[in-house]
Amino acid sequence: MTKKLSIKLGFIILIIAYSLSFLLGYLLMPHMPSQSLTDYLTSPLFILIQSTFSVSLLLLTLLIAGRQKWRARDFGFGVERRTVAYGAALGLGMFLIERVSYHFLHDYIGESQLQRALVEAAKSEHGLVVMLLVGAILAPLSEEVYFRGYMLSALAKRFGERAGVVLSSAYFAAVHLDTRAFFPIFILGVILAIAYARTRSLTLVITAHMVINSTTFLLSYIGVEI
Repeated sequence: MTKKLSIKLGFIILIIAYSLSFLLGYLLMPHMPSQSLTDYLTSPLFILIQSTFSVSLLLLTLLIAGRQKWRARDFGFGVERRTVAYGAALGLGMFLIERVSYHFLHDYIGESQLQRALVEAAKSEHGLVVMLLVGAILAPLSEEVYFRGYMLSALAKRFGERAGVVLSSAYFAAVHLDTRAFFPIFILGVILAIAYARTRSLTLVITAHMVINSTTFLLSYIGVEI
């Protein structure tokens, strides 16, 4: 981490990405019929809003980082068979950790309605395709580039690696805006942050993140209760 990234600009990236997706939702929502949360999560509006957020977050991160002289190799892009295999193995292990922590906390803080709706949405063929596209491809790609590639690097350079891991993971969990899922997401963020800090491989953490989410949706689709 020889090149310093601006934390302030990192926050601005997220604000812009959220603003674009919120504005799009505000403009289009009145034209959409009333529907349940699960139905909304498989609707064209959801796909458009989430795709706008993920793509803008990814492109803005790369653009702003590029202006600070960061390139693909600084983030740790690169596809190697071994790295992908390690990422997949890490993702499966993290899936188990996430499920255990989620169900453990369920008795104390209740169930996350959003997380449950996402799982339910994947039970139909159409819903599975939407969840895999938005939740298992676009979201992991953009989130890992932003939260691990940019924000972890920026925070670690300013406050040290350990503090950077904790702060970026708490930020990652808070941005999901789901208080009942905060701790499980925080734990996943810590594992991903440590993995990235040790390997400097975005490919590894992107693969792991994709495996976590896709495993959740695929198990839901085939009828496994999670």
